[in-house]
Amino acid sequence: MTVTARDFVDLDRYPVDAPETDAGRALLNDCRQQLATRGACLLEAFVPETRMQGLVDAADALTGQAHRNVNCTTTPYQQTVSVSDDPHPRKRARSTSTHVIAYDLIPSQNGIRLLYEWDVLLQFIARVLGEAELYRYDDTLAALNIAANFEGDHNGWHFDQCDFVTSLLIREAESGGKFQFVPNLRSAEDENYPGVAQVLDGDQSSVITLPFTAGSLAIFKGRHAMHRVTTAHGQHPRLVALLGYDTKPGVVMDERSRLRRFGRTH
Repeated sequence: MTVTARDFVDLDRYPVDAPETDAGRALLNDCRQQLATRGACLLEAFVPETRMQGLVDAADALTGQAHRNVNCTTTPYQQTVSVSDDPHPRKRARSTSTHVIAYDLIPSQNGIRLLYEWDVLLQFIARVLGEAELYRYDDTLAALNIAANFEGDHNGWHFDQCDFVTSLLIREAESGGKFQFVPNLRSAEDENYPGVAQVLDGDQSSVITLPFTAGSLAIFKGRHAMHRVTTAHGQHPRLVALLGYDTKPGVVMDERSRLRRFGRTH
């Protein structure tokens, strides 16, 4: 029997394929409410437990081809700077270390790839975000990628340059590897540099830890919410799939970013 994207979603709990039903409308309203209140929508156990080991095994089989991305010269605003003692948030370099599996390395029948290329999921996410239409990235490396956080890997505090990110956690770290964020830390009108500096200095008072568990799907608005992944520990890497969608067609990562993230440009 051919496996399809539908097999990787608990459609009884999350009827993403039935938007016109009462259950479908209730799901959509819940997702929109989550985004409105905290800037993050979390669908726990989106993938049925019976499918999770297959996703883990398939991702594990690809980690040997992952590119190690270590970066200590990029600010929380995704700008490259020289390391300095300047305390201004736009002058502070953050530390990031991860291993990344590019889209072109993920087999066509991999469950994560089936989900990413499923029009039903694309249309559901568009409805959640209130967008008339979304498009997959037109990028052979960055459209879909899997981040593998091995022992000591982490992602420092940063803002996204895109409006939203969709991710699916394949395996949690044995310890650490927590997704944390500060909602609405800045806005289009106010960069709130003092508030950003407080978080960078270690203030945890406004930090939220998302209860992101294996099999869960998250839609996160990270342009105005600073966020990070804490240091992962354990024998097996934390695995998370990043699904690249945008409100504009034809999105491609620039060559410099591709080289840093994937170790190649094509």
